[in-house]
Amino acid sequence: MTDLRTRLREADRMAAPDLWPHILTREPRGEPPPRFPWGQSATIAYAVGVAALAVLVLIRVLPLGGVKPGGPSPTRPAPVISSSSSPSPSTAPTLPPAVLSATDFPVPADLMTAADGSLFSGRASSSQKALILVRIAADGTRTRATIPDHLAYYMGPMAATGTAVYVGTDVIGRFTDAKDELVRVDASTLRLTKRITLPANVGPLVTDGASLWGAVGDRVVRFDPVSLAERAAVVIPGLDLAPSGSGLIFSMSKGSTGLWVAAGNADRAFLYRLDPVGLAIRSRTRVPGGPEQGLSVVASSRAVWWIGPTGVRRVDPATGSFQRLVTVEGGLESAVAREDGLVLFLGDLHSIALTDARGRIVARSDELGDLGSGMRLDGRSLWMNRGLGIVRFVLADVPLGT
Repeated sequence: MTDLRTRLREADRMAAPDLWPHILTREPRGEPPPRFPWGQSATIAYAVGVAALAVLVLIRVLPLGGVKPGGPSPTRPAPVISSSSSPSPSTAPTLPPAVLSATDFPVPADLMTAADGSLFSGRASSSQKALILVRIAADGTRTRATIPDHLAYYMGPMAATGTAVYVGTDVIGRFTDAKDELVRVDASTLRLTKRITLPANVGPLVTDGASLWGAVGDRVVRFDPVSLAERAAVVIPGLDLAPSGSGLIFSMSKGSTGLWVAAGNADRAFLYRLDPVGLAIRSRTRVPGGPEQGLSVVASSRAVWWIGPTGVRRVDPATGSFQRLVTVEGGLESAVAREDGLVLFLGDLHSIALTDARGRIVARSDELGDLGSGMRLDGRSLWMNRGLGIVRFVLADVPLGT
């Protein structure tokens, strides 16, 4: 193969063209003529216009002159809320407190009742087969007693006056064949004074000192407050007791116009007004609503209320008819009657609230701790379970028209 150097030897002998004369005689082309920068000028003019408009807006909106040191800051006027709209939580009126003070007592309690300035608490002792009864006096002093009873574990309903404490049992038949009983304990000495057996479970107990009323199976019975002898009784119609369990007497309260009894089940319940002496049925009213339609009936000398899971209804004391529902937010768990109004326990808020005669909340105290739903009202003292003990709240004396 021919060497590369040999192949290019003839090319080295060729004469190259002479370009220098052409360069010396070429006319200079010069720079291109200048062009006017219309696009750049338009951009600058647009920016200047926007800046001028911004200055005009600032002059119109902002007040002339700065805020003086130490002077008030300029504020916008508060928005006006129309009467048809509901105020937001930030604009809602602040309610006065419902609770003035709280005193805790390290007394565990399964049962509670209060009367004449004292609280009575009960707790079953399985090891001793006894009821441990504790009295907390108005000054805070405590008295403890042990009452032997092999059915102490089944004790539940409880009521008291200044002279006596009453406790009934709710025996479960598949665990024992023992009969239910009702006991009376002296309120001063805490000694057992009377015990009777009954043919059925004891339900709610109510006393006004002169009489004692109790639910026994499907009957309402009036007992002598000392001897516990039966003085009158009435069968509540339509109740089919265990084992079918389609109804029971689940609430009872004494008012100025009679003894109020709530009976039925979650699907259908009735409110009865009974003559407190002879126990004749004076009125019978279907409770409005569907399942979980109610919790209890509570009465005072001045008003009767129906307590439901979402609100309260005032009840006509003469006819037993229900008035409109007043919705209560915050998780209504229980209530007790107070003069014309109510004391409410709102479980979601850990709150105690007071209402007026229309059911409207007029005072409230929130975040009161781990409270139990049971409430016992004695004057302005409200007793409840809190934590592992008992707390006494002193309620505010809020006028009902507030």
